[in-house]
Amino acid sequence: MNAKQLLFAVTIALGLSTSTTLAVPVQVTHQDDPLCCDFLFVPADVDELGVVSFPVDELILATDIPTPVIACPSHGIGVASTQVSITNLTNRSFSELWYVADPETTITNRDGFVNGQSAFKIDAAGINQSLVLESINANGIFEPGEVWDFIIDSYSNTLNLPASALHSIGLVGIFSGGDSMSSGSIIAMPVPEPATALLVLSGIPWAFRRRLHVG
Repeated sequence: MNAKQLLFAVTIALGLSTSTTLAVPVQVTHQDDPLCCDFLFVPADVDELGVVSFPVDELILATDIPTPVIACPSHGIGVASTQVSITNLTNRSFSELWYVADPETTITNRDGFVNGQSAFKIDAAGINQSLVLESINANGIFEPGEVWDFIIDSYSNTLNLPASALHSIGLVGIFSGGDSMSSGSIIAMPVPEPATALLVLSGIPWAFRRRLHVG
């Protein structure tokens, strides 16, 4: 296999690996708030997960109930907290999840800001231990079919929207209005899938692969 053949094979492989992907990554900016619960870092490119109108590989089910549990005791004052339950309806796993409030939403267990809005990482580490249930494996991976329950301290929304109104597709931290009124967003890092290109490269003669590395 010569270099042109290799390039063609890899191009086809990459095309196959992405042709069935419906997710549209969104770009975000983050800012830590040292006066709040935990340190916040969010990569610039993430997937947004949501309900109803989201693509099938970003789709979740969300419900919520009041709870006396407080995620970040040092900041959990005022209005009673809300427990949000999300179910992964996709066939993908996600390694990290964050909650981002819309402008009409107030929370007290903030770690920092994403797109200028209050946000926190959904996990069971540090001071802000918002994650209270992983239904399959307690490994911090949001797996297909898994249910996660997490706490939003002192949740309130000026439009009386529930915490489970996660409709703002492509508008992280921005109220989307219209028929898709949203109170917040879930953003996530997908677990990388094995690249189809590796399957192609595995069939390339060893000597040729070695030349690719040594020049």
